Parts: sequence; structure tokens; C-alpha cells
Amino acid sequence: CLDLFKEAVMLKCGHSFCKSCIDKTWDSQKRPSCPECRQAFPSKKYTMNWQLCKAVESNRRSRQYEKEEIPNQEQESHNLLGSHECSEHKEVLKGFCQHDGCPVCVICMMSSAHKGHTFLPILEAASKFQDKLKSTVSSLEVKAKYLKKCQSKQEQNISGIKNEAQNLEQHITSEFAKLRQFLQDKEQQMIQQLKVEAAEILEKMTENLDSIEEMNKAIQKDKSSIESTLQQKDPLLFLKGITDETKSIMKRTKEETKVDICESWIPKKKRKGVFNGEPYTGRLRLGVYRGPLQYRVWKEMLSVVNPSLSHLTLDPNTAHPGLTLSEDLTSVTYGASKLQFFDNPKRYDSH
Repeated sequence: CLDLFKEAVMLKCGHSFCKSCIDKTWDSQKRPSCPECRQAFPSKKYTMNWQLCKAVESNRRSRQYEKEEIPNQEQESHNLLGSHECSEHKEVLKGFCQHDGCPVCVICMMSSAHKGHTFLPILEAASKFQDKLKSTVSSLEVKAKYLKKCQSKQEQNISGIKNEAQNLEQHITSEFAKLRQFLQDKEQQMIQQLKVEAAEILEKMTENLDSIEEMNKAIQKDKSSIESTLQQKDPLLFLKGITDETKSIMKRTKEETKVDICESWIPKKKRKGVFNGEPYTGRLRLGVYRGPLQYRVWKEMLSVVNPSLSHLTLDPNTAHPGLTLSEDLTSVTYGASKLQFFDNPKRYDSH
């Protein structure tokens, strides 16, 4: 009858048929035989195939559920199933083996190759993996948002270091101008030292910024790949390789450092081999370039320098946000409103 089994019975040869179909066939034969393999039998005997009956009943209920409950989109996916058959049994693929991670037909479910395995209806399996991928997309969106903030903060730090380095260079030039021509060699030496130190810090910051951008690109790539996969309407094409893809994405997600975007920007201790997107904050040695340069040089050239007392200078990197420092860093005033400074681990943020 080419339909689902009705009261499935199994002959001695192992083939199964509907009870009414085999009775009708044998009524027209003088000697009963199997319609499939043509094996003849001495009498009209068969046994009920309860396992097949159970599988058919389960499939029938699934069809009824799909007819009454499944939305139009899922019904469309269900209609596509008819175009996919089991390569071994030529039966429509109706279930999904959770153990092997592949679509199977009703006969596959009863075979020894899938003994002890658990199965899901094909549409339910597709929905299950879609939910997993949607959850992964949400996680990637959170990480992308955090990395965007990291990128912005790192760019601010780079700008701050560049401005600070420029101001220090002007300060050094002003101080060395007082030492006249014979001190130019010393001046150029310290400027070069500052440039090298600033370049090292900026190089690390730029490398860190590149790493943040690379991680952001990788996340956007994974996100685009998942969104493209989710647009696949054919459940079988969607499920093809879905287990390996899901595991690969989950593994990469778990290996990344978990970050709370509500926490402060103070760098945290990194695990070895793991990049967590934290901005790199470096410091120029203010004590070397902003201190009393004339006094230090005077100790090296006592014969040509007449030293004088130097003013006490204040450090803007440790000043509380409520304090306002003068341009020469020799005086300070307190204001009710806090000023905006780029983050520094040594800054005093409380009284």
C-alpha cells in the first residue's frame, strides 16, 4: 500500500507488512510467500511486530501534531522533508539521532546500528540547535559591545600618552635652552631617550589595539556565519555538520576570558596564553623628564651651571579628579565638579 504500517506483522523471513495487506496477498496465492524476497512458507503464519507498530504510532502522532500545531514556517520546513530519503533504506528521513548527530529514517531507528540511541523528530532537533546558536549570537554580541568600549578606551589612552610625550619634549627643550650651546648634546640625548620610551609604550598599545580589532573581526565573522546558517530553511542542510560547528564555536567561546563590562578599567591579571581585550596602560617616567633637570645636569657639570632651588612639582597621574593643577604643576586648587582624566592605576579616586 506504500503507506505507514497498519498493524505491522513480521514474516519468518524478517520482512514486515501491514496485516491487512499480507492477508489480502495470501488470499490470492495457493502457497503463501513473502512479497519482498519470494520465500515460500508451509502455512499462513506471522507475528505482530510491536516495535515497528510503536514506531509507526509515534510517527503518526508526530504528523498529527505538525498538522495542528506547527506554524506556517515550520510546516514549510516539514514539507521539504519529503525530498530527502535515507540512502540505505530509501525511506523519508523523519528523526534525528542524538548519539550520532545525523538524520535517520524509521527503519534506521529500529536497526542494530542505532540500538540504545535516543531520537528526536527532525523539526524538534532543528529547533534545538537553532536555540543553541541564537544563544551563542547573544553571547558574541555582548563580547563585541565590550570590545568596542575597550577599543575606545585604548584610543583615549594612546592620545593621552602622545599629548603627554609632546608636553614633556617641550619642557625638556625649554630647560636645556638655559644651558646654552655646550649642553645641546645632553638635551638631544634625553629627548631621544624619551622618544624611545614613548615609542615602546605606544608600540605595545598599538599592538594591543590591533589585537582588540582582530578579536572583534573574529567575533563578527562567527556572528555572520551563524546568522547565515540560521537563514537556512532546509532542516537537513541546516543540520549538516551542525554538531561540529556548534562544538567549535562553543569551544572558542569558553576559551576566551570572561569579562564583566560593568567593572572598572584597572588592568586585571591575565591568564597565560589568553587575550582578554583589556587596554594596555603605560607610563612615561615623569621623574626622569619633568623633575629639576638643571639640578641633575649641574651635578654633572658643576663648572658651568649655577644651580638654584627648584619648585616642588605635582604629579597629574595621581591627582584626584576633583583637583585642578596649574600648567607648571606647582600649584593646585580644589573644585566641586570632577575633571575627566584618562584612567591610571595610581590615581587617587577617593578621599
